[in-house]
Amino acid sequence: MEKVLILLVMLAGVTHAIFSVAEPETTCNVTQNTSCSVTIGRSLYMQVITDASGHQVFFNKLNGTKKVTLFILKKEKVMLYEEFNRTQFFIKNGTIKISNVISSDSGFYSIEVFKPDGVRLRNPFVRLNVQEQTFFTLRVIVIIIVASVVCLLSLVLLIGCICRKKSGSGKQETNVWIE
Repeated sequence: MEKVLILLVMLAGVTHAIFSVAEPETTCNVTQNTSCSVTIGRSLYMQVITDASGHQVFFNKLNGTKKVTLFILKKEKVMLYEEFNRTQFFIKNGTIKISNVISSDSGFYSIEVFKPDGVRLRNPFVRLNVQEQTFFTLRVIVIIIVASVVCLLSLVLLIGCICRKKSGSGKQETNVWIE
């Protein structure tokens, strides 16, 4: 039985090392790229300016001819709109973070950056491509296979221990026939 526990602990350690859950991140520099790709469930960091201190920044999603404002930076304060509450803006490095990206985040975005005097500094447009998580389904399949192997090995070792215990636990009976 001791061997079964040791095996389970070892397999649990290996499984944790292979499938550790860390928040995956994707970075994109909008000052150099016009398109960013990210996988569903990941966090996306988009750098729009090296330092937004003193600037005004408007982050908008373009839906056809309609422009939906997602957040505004004015006077060193970020105002987030509820429909996009997975967003953060880091003023010191001019980076937008979108956490837990979903498929409806795909689309075109405009980032308007104004100098402190109100003059437009830049207005980049970026296309966000959100991709399905193919690795996730592979991860689930591997976890199921590993769990099945662990259960099967545990069962075999348990049956082996029980059989060994029974065969060595008492004296052997000998049938003697007297005629």
